[in-house]
Amino acid sequence: MVSRLRLATFNLENLDWSPRQDTSFERRLGVLKPILNECAADILWLQEVNAQRAASHDERRFLALDRLFAAGPYEAYHRATSLRPGATAPADVHNLVIASRWPITDQRQVFHDIVARWSWTLWRVNLDESSDNQNGFAAVATR
Repeated sequence: MVSRLRLATFNLENLDWSPRQDTSFERRLGVLKPILNECAADILWLQEVNAQRAASHDERRFLALDRLFAAGPYEAYHRATSLRPGATAPADVHNLVIASRWPITDQRQVFHDIVARWSWTLWRVNLDESSDNQNGFAAVATR
């Protein structure tokens, strides 16, 4: 029987990693890891956890989170994570993660319609009027 239950929640403010920004990520780990480890939470709720691709065509995984949890008390914790709508993989940004000392026996994600879905319009933009070869794209979010 558990005599006490320790719960913790953190907004990790877009926890992300890429090989190009490894030095800044390591500095961030140096701050986050001791704080999370000191909490010694039995259940940890995390917000704004980004998912990365190991290679350009791979599905997104929680590579940054894996590095944050590596060699610490949360490495062996069970996880439940949010998924991109209609997919079996996480979204690129702003995922939710629950890490638990105990097995998570069920998981359900509920999407609401309180806020209208974003609609992304892809526009083709000519970046240099004097050249037909320099074209760019711009994504515009609308509701």
